[in-house]
Amino acid sequence: MKVLLLTQIYSDKPISGGVRIIWNYSQELARQGIKVYVVANSIDTDNLPQHPNLKIYKVPFSSYALEPVSQDVLKSFFFSIPIILWHRIKIIHMVPVQTPCPFSKFKFGAKFIESAERTWNYEDRRVKHDLARDRRKKEAPTFNFFEKVFLRFSRLFYWLFKINQEYPHGADAFFCRSQSMFDYIRNNHGIKSPLYYVPIGVNTNEFSPKSINKADDKFIFLTTGALSYRKGTHYLIDAYNEFSSKYKNKTELWLIGNSNSEILKELKQRTKTGSIKFIDSVTPQQIAEYYTKCQVYISLALIAEPGPLQPNVLEAMASGKPLIISEYGDTRYFDKSGIALTCRPYNKKSVVLAMERLFCDESLRNRLSANSLKYVQNNFDWQVVTKNCIKYYQELLTKK
Repeated sequence: MKVLLLTQIYSDKPISGGVRIIWNYSQELARQGIKVYVVANSIDTDNLPQHPNLKIYKVPFSSYALEPVSQDVLKSFFFSIPIILWHRIKIIHMVPVQTPCPFSKFKFGAKFIESAERTWNYEDRRVKHDLARDRRKKEAPTFNFFEKVFLRFSRLFYWLFKINQEYPHGADAFFCRSQSMFDYIRNNHGIKSPLYYVPIGVNTNEFSPKSINKADDKFIFLTTGALSYRKGTHYLIDAYNEFSSKYKNKTELWLIGNSNSEILKELKQRTKTGSIKFIDSVTPQQIAEYYTKCQVYISLALIAEPGPLQPNVLEAMASGKPLIISEYGDTRYFDKSGIALTCRPYNKKSVVLAMERLFCDESLRNRLSANSLKYVQNNFDWQVVTKNCIKYYQELLTKK
């Protein structure tokens, strides 16, 4: 089987959760014997040896952006056509985020698969600060004559062929990363194409339980990922300030990730204790080491409803860490199932209570750790996820 993966950025670096998803997914597809052709608008790797089943192509004259834009998707479309025809590719998969794509109209004998998800609600006053700051920090894009012409052409192309639907009508299938999102789309959007639940995976060889490497005998709470309002970093700091006033000099909160300089300054101003440590972005290998130094992992991301489990959460679960996590989408049943302690979004008191429970109760930590580890190994190992994807590919190819 030959699969063409369309994506915006292809990199082995922890640029974003979506970038890590496409990197790990393409690598696992290749390991399982699939011929993989990655077409990306931007490539940023450290010249690592590639699997012989994996071919990587960079689309020329494309911009660097985390999210796909119409003119770059159109460039990818034209660039991919000879690859599809020459290699006789039968599966075209837009991953990991959805965006209108010309392959929903023009498939060249292949099956086209779109991702299906919801994005951040930036109109929510509680998270729109991030977008406002992003806009102020970004310089207005500059276009040369060719880019201006192609931008106008892409708008005309999308309008002429009616490709701008949220869930393109011509897609042969949709892959959804969240079970709750799967139910939402099926019940609210009337999609006629097959809809498959395909969760984010985790490399359980890279992230696995190890004995705790204590840091100065302190009890460590850890969070990783972007430090921002939409990730809930502000009210995690507020909750820890209150918690640490009761348990002075016994714990630390480690915040690992990058941030807008303006937001980072505001977050540091919220700290009322020297036990909060800000650590710049680190490599996946270093993150795995940090998991061995913490006792509890916390994720208070204010995910768009309904949302999937995030890669950093799955890494912590695979590392055998008990979780404190926001109630959203796929995590709503975690508390009752004994997988994690869940907190109501924006509710500082529930976070403080969860911290106290796990700090004081070792048996509870051990129980949550064992349950979450079993859950992620059975459902989110990249080998398991990828085998299911291959099965779905095969189902689509057998349909006329």
